[in-house]
Amino acid sequence: MIYIIRTYPAFTPYLKGIHLTLDSWRSGRGEDGWKHHDVAELADGVDDVVHGSDASPPTHVTGVPRLQQDLQALATLFEPVNPPRRVVRSQNVLVVLYGYGDASRTGFGSCFVSPSGTRIRYGLWGRVVSHQSSNFRELRNLADALECELADQFPVLREAVNQVVGLVQRDDLSGIEIFLVTDNIVAECAFFRGTSSNPLLFDIILRLKQLELTHSVQLHVVHIAGTRMMEQGTDGLSRGSLWEGSRVPVCVPLHLSPLEYGIIGWDKNTDGFCTPVIASPTTVFLWHPAPAAAEAALEELCMSRHKRPSFAHIFACPRLFTHTWRKCLFKYMDFTFNLSASFLPHVWVPQQHKPLVIGVFLPFRDHPPWLHKHSPSLVTLEHRLRQAFAMHDTALHQILVDLWFLH
Repeated sequence: MIYIIRTYPAFTPYLKGIHLTLDSWRSGRGEDGWKHHDVAELADGVDDVVHGSDASPPTHVTGVPRLQQDLQALATLFEPVNPPRRVVRSQNVLVVLYGYGDASRTGFGSCFVSPSGTRIRYGLWGRVVSHQSSNFRELRNLADALECELADQFPVLREAVNQVVGLVQRDDLSGIEIFLVTDNIVAECAFFRGTSSNPLLFDIILRLKQLELTHSVQLHVVHIAGTRMMEQGTDGLSRGSLWEGSRVPVCVPLHLSPLEYGIIGWDKNTDGFCTPVIASPTTVFLWHPAPAAAEAALEELCMSRHKRPSFAHIFACPRLFTHTWRKCLFKYMDFTFNLSASFLPHVWVPQQHKPLVIGVFLPFRDHPPWLHKHSPSLVTLEHRLRQAFAMHDTALHQILVDLWFLH
């Protein structure tokens, strides 16, 4: 199973039930197999895992409730006789599809943009679905829209792929990249994690993973602001307004650097996503990648930081496609903050909808613990910075000056 999930990472979340069952005999775990902290043990400083590690494991264990659900999901994913092809990195992206989906309490709507044209889909929920949560309706709408699009357009898409490939005829849709755009952040997070504690959402995520593996496509679920969805028109489509739903789809700027379309006052004639902004006394680099390239930029930033420990780095990226890079940013940066358009509209224009995420990487110290992160002086400055943003105090000059001379 370890080697299988290295090939198919989508299977990883469905091994959790097996892990919880194997360790269910240990102390400090509930009936569902998850760890729980006893207040008395925590007060005495006793680790619940170590407390039960000396006990002898039993011959048999009882399956946790999640085990059956995970085994059913694995059985469904293993159903094809021939292992599906998973596209790790496309050398050539042949066709790109953009799908916008939005759901309201009573209706739903979706819009797919492809080389053959724009297709819209809309309707009304039944009584059962309309009484479910908004997260369920949003994710259900995305799964239904993608299933309908692939079922209706499969011959057309396969023919388009085969025309580009040439003599090699394919039965799958490898070489097609699909971006599902939603204004529900739970949908993006749930698809990226591959699982959910809600059984209804769990089933929908499984449907999306099956579509991705069956057709060998690259699928991305991208969260955007509700205002951008309204500008695009699908928000009105879910409420029955066909005039709004028939608008020309608005591009989601995953490929544009913040210097190219947002930040005012910077030199936009730059190459790549790294620009030196201060040469002395301490060199400072401004990293301004596009959201789609932020993960690679952060990897290069960490390498550069270790090669030149006396340099400082500033990372700026719109809050888009964050599931690929935000965890890495929060792990390695010294501190971070969000710059919203409503706070400084003369710097970050309101038309960008999403705030600008700014991470600061200060030079390494010359003594342990080497990093400024969580130091008392930096924590104080972070608190002052949050207060300034909360009170819409634009006099941030002194705070940033104090931060700069911190190292």
